[in-house]
Amino acid sequence: MTYFEKNFITFAILFIVTLILLSIPLLVKSETITQIIAEKAHQYGVDPQLALYISYKESNWNPNAKGDYKNGKPTSFGIWQIHNPSQKGLTITQSYDLIISTNWAMKTMAKEGCKQWSTCQTSSSL
Repeated sequence: MTYFEKNFITFAILFIVTLILLSIPLLVKSETITQIIAEKAHQYGVDPQLALYISYKESNWNPNAKGDYKNGKPTSFGIWQIHNPSQKGLTITQSYDLIISTNWAMKTMAKEGCKQWSTCQTSSSL
């Protein structure tokens, strides 16, 4: 085996190991987010599968997600894509907070159902 072949194999292995190690925090983060959503859903008597579906469809479980742009500025924020300023008593900063926004979303779902989210209409197969 030539010098190049030996080094290429070593670098390929290091590259693969690096990719695996870099993906671990993403897996843990996603697992933590889904666990919190499922726990809060149970706490408020909401179907956890529905809550997980809606939050994933809204933001891909990205707590920093922004959407529904108006005049070039986002109007929906966080995992639940909470539309501000129409949600009184919930600030944009709170919309980005996983615990606060999930509590709000679960209270809303428990009281009014999931009509707040357009993805609710596409979840009938759950």
